[in-house]
Amino acid sequence: METTEKILRGAEELFMRYGIKSITMDEIAKHLGISKKTIYQFFEDKDEIVFMSCKKHLCSDAECLQVISRGAANAVEEIFNLSEFLRNTVVRTHPSVLFDLQKYHKSSWDLYLSHKETVIEKYISSNIRRGIEEGLYRAEINVSIISHIRLDMIQMAFNPDIFPPTRYNLMEVHMQLMEHFIYGLLSPKGYETLQELKNKARNLAN
Repeated sequence: METTEKILRGAEELFMRYGIKSITMDEIAKHLGISKKTIYQFFEDKDEIVFMSCKKHLCSDAECLQVISRGAANAVEEIFNLSEFLRNTVVRTHPSVLFDLQKYHKSSWDLYLSHKETVIEKYISSNIRRGIEEGLYRAEINVSIISHIRLDMIQMAFNPDIFPPTRYNLMEVHMQLMEHFIYGLLSPKGYETLQELKNKARNLAN
C-alpha cells in the first residue's frame, strides 16, 4: 500500500504540473526514483494510474468541501472560503488536465463527470439553498438552473477553445468566473457580508 500511494502521489504531482498526455511511465519512474518494472508490479498501465490518481484527488476534494461547509458561519463565508480553495487548487493545475482526461482516459473522465454531477452539484445547490434561507442570496434564484450554470463555468475555464492558454491565465479565468458567479447570487445583506470578509482578509494579509 505504501508503494502504491507513493506512485499515485508522484504521478499526480507530474500530471497536475505538466498535464497528463505529456507524462510517460518512464518519467513517472524517474520522478519517483524507482524502476518502471516496479510500477508495473502495482499498475497495469498508465491509464490505471490516471484513474486511481483521479479517484484519489476527487475523494480528497470532496473531503475538503465538507470541511469548508462545516467550518463556515454562513453561506457567503462558505463560498468565499471555497473561492480561496479553488485558487489554491488551480495554481497547481495544468490547463490541459481536463482536456487530457476527456480525450485520452475515458474511465477517468466518466469518474470526473460522476463527481461533478453528484458531489459538486450537490455542494453548490446546498450552498445556494443555505444562502437563500439566511437571506444572503436573492430569494428568486432557481437553484437547479444556477447550479448547472456554475458546473459549466468550471469546465469552461479549462476549455482551450474558449480560453486559449496562450492568451489567458487559468487562475485569472477561474477567479473572474467565480467572482461573477458569487455577485450574481448576493442579496444586499449578502453583499455587505462579502465585503466584510474581503476587508478582513485584506487586513490579515497586510
